Amino acid sequence: MMGPTKIGSMRWCIVGSAAACMLGLAGFVFWQIPTTREDEESWRQRELAFLKSAHDRIQAELAHQTVGAASLRGEQRSILDAMDAIAKPMSSETVPADVKVLLSTAAAPVIPPAQRAEPERRSEMPTEADQTSGAAPPIRAREAIPAAVEAVEPARAEPIVVAATSIKRPQVDRDAPRTQNELEDLLNAEKTARGLRIRLPADTLFGTTRNTLDSAAGPRLEIVVELIKAIQPREIVVLGHTDTSGKRDVNLAISKERAKTVSEWLTEHGVDEPPHLIAHGYGSTRPLAPNENADGSPDSEGRARNRRIEILLRRQ
Repeated sequence: MMGPTKIGSMRWCIVGSAAACMLGLAGFVFWQIPTTREDEESWRQRELAFLKSAHDRIQAELAHQTVGAASLRGEQRSILDAMDAIAKPMSSETVPADVKVLLSTAAAPVIPPAQRAEPERRSEMPTEADQTSGAAPPIRAREAIPAAVEAVEPARAEPIVVAATSIKRPQVDRDAPRTQNELEDLLNAEKTARGLRIRLPADTLFGTTRNTLDSAAGPRLEIVVELIKAIQPREIVVLGHTDTSGKRDVNLAISKERAKTVSEWLTEHGVDEPPHLIAHGYGSTRPLAPNENADGSPDSEGRARNRRIEILLRRQ
């Protein structure tokens, strides 16, 4: 059996060992915490240095490259976002100075040197006053840069250009139906006692052919159909006219054939149920202008006016 003295000694040995373990553990913890913090700060600084070098390489490529610049700027923006996320938990003293300057200007778009505007060069961007009056002088490029941007250290940061706001123009609905007045103006329609009269040059409708419509006739005749639908006349009269060149009976036949061709086109392209559609030819008997000059030579302009198709839209 152990005596009281020996039991007391063992008890103090156990207490001493426990105290030594506690002191060792506390020392390890106090040693490990600053070491971990130092390793984290070092890791963040190394990451910032790596990302800064990647940013500078992209910036150098943007200075000499225009194709694919948008993609490069997207990568550059991703790098800046990563740098900002790494630097936020760090103290201000441990963040490198060049990274601080770069992140302070990262909120605005950065342009390469090849696209910079000279300080005194006038901007060619039209202003709102230019769009409305055409008399306002252009804005200098330096005036378009905020004062806060010029305060950035030029050796550390790239210049920033603020994009001009585009002028919004009212959009015109091209598919909207045209009014009757607009259609009459397009066709130079004339109001007469007999109704609304439209004169179309035969040369633009038939070209050099006798009674076959030219491909250019379609758009003009489509406007006529649109006007007929807007007016809804009681009667449509198509009249053919020629000049005095050629034989009289031939001209009369040509005028009738052309009037019939136009009336058939109107029927096939929307004028499907008119109350009355009349086609008639007058040949050269109703000229608008002289067919010959005073010396008896042909009047080319007068004859061109006489070769025509007249469309009369009667409401009553």
